[in-house]
Order: sequence, then C-alpha cells, then structure tokens
Amino acid sequence: NQLSVNKVKIVKQLGSELPKIAVDANQIQQVFINLFVNALDAIGKNGGTITVTTKQISLSPFGVAQVKKATCPKRHSLIDSEFKIDGLPSLKVKVVSNGKEGLIHFDPVYGRHHNQFNLGFKIDKDSKFVCPECNISLVKQGVQCPICASPVLALEVSGQGVYEVCSSENSNWERWEFVDSSGLKEYLEIKIQDTGSGISKEDLPKIFEPFFSTKGQKGTGLGLAVIWGIIDNHNGTINVESELGKGTKFTIRLPLQEQK
Repeated sequence: NQLSVNKVKIVKQLGSELPKIAVDANQIQQVFINLFVNALDAIGKNGGTITVTTKQISLSPFGVAQVKKATCPKRHSLIDSEFKIDGLPSLKVKVVSNGKEGLIHFDPVYGRHHNQFNLGFKIDKDSKFVCPECNISLVKQGVQCPICASPVLALEVSGQGVYEVCSSENSNWERWEFVDSSGLKEYLEIKIQDTGSGISKEDLPKIFEPFFSTKGQKGTGLGLAVIWGIIDNHNGTINVESELGKGTKFTIRLPLQEQK
C-alpha cells in the first residue's frame, strides 16, 4: 500500500490480523499526526518517503521495562527528571567519598546499562551511597555484586518490588525480580521512518525534552515531549534512531492486554 502527499510517498507495511488494544484513541491519533507532521517537515520540498510498519511481537521485559517510580526507605523519590538518559528520567544516587559528593545516574530501562558516572572523583571502598534528599543509605546490607564484589544498591519501586544494581561503573549487574519473573510480553510495534534531513547525534538525546526544538524559532518544541508523555501513560515505549542526511525512525511499542 502506498499514498502520495506533496511529493512524499507514504508506504504502509501493516501486519495482518493485528489485535485490538485498549488506548485513548484521541491521544494515540495525536501521536501519529505529530510524527507525520515532523516527518513531512524533515523531508521538505524535495520529496521523499515515509514508511509505516506495524506488527505484533513478543519481547522479554529485559531491555524494555522501565523504572518509573523509585524511592529510598524513607519514601523520597530517586527519579531525576532534570537528568535524562536517552530521553527518560534517570535514577539518582548520591555518592559521598573523602569529603566530596556528587550524583551518579542509572539508566531507568532495565537491561540497557547506559549509566552515567560523571563524578569527578573516584569511588573507593569507603564511599557511601545515599539518598540525595535525606542521606539514608541505599546499600543492601550483606549483599555484594556477584561480578565484582562491589556494594549492591536497593531502590524500592512502587508496586513492583525492589530494583537492585551494582554500585560500580565497571559492572552492568542488576536484578529486578518483578520483571525477571514475568516472562515474555506481547506488544504492538509501530515504526514510522522517513528519508528526511535527520537529527544530529548531539540533539538526539534531547528531542523528548519540553521546549527543545531543532526548528529554531519555527516550533515550540512541545510536540515530541507530549508524544513521549502519551506513550508513557499507555505503559509503552518510544525510541528514535536518526542519521543526518539519511532520515529518522521512531519505534513505538504498546503492550497488549493479557487475556483473562
């Protein structure tokens, strides 16, 4: 299937017998209208192609599940909305070492490991890992990382057990029993790919931030931040890949409801 709009060819590769999913139709419509408008803007007057692909997929939650609400034992939030990793609010932990202190940020996507240790000082055996707000320890007593023997941090996840992660920059070990025990999940995957101008590597991590825009004075920058919020509210994920001069691909995954 294909359709042309002002020198732009739209190619549809739609999976057969796709299941129905419970969504807010108006909000999801807003998502796709916004992504199409962005794709048309990126392609510009010279023309190009927008390809839409849909299919049902089975995925392990590992690499998909996201920690959205994490707290210390005193219920202070450990979510850092100001410091995002690949467009998502990160998990923050304060490190205190030899009179110095700073924040480390853990990737909220379980299994992705894009953690940020930008401290400016080294972590040693006497370093403390605490809640940035109340300084209560986040170290799980009596437990060491099975890979490097470093302290393990325990972050409480609202309604979803405890997320554990190694405190060392040199280890990717983590454990989230709530996710590990859930098995494969079914998702509806939608990809929207254009042959437009693309997005630079510098701008790519920022595109879901409010008011960020690659259009200069032409846009408010609210569009993609709103899109991210809608997909997040539907417990889905949205990822973007792009290369300057070649185009951009958005991948949306929405979970299917389990049959009762």
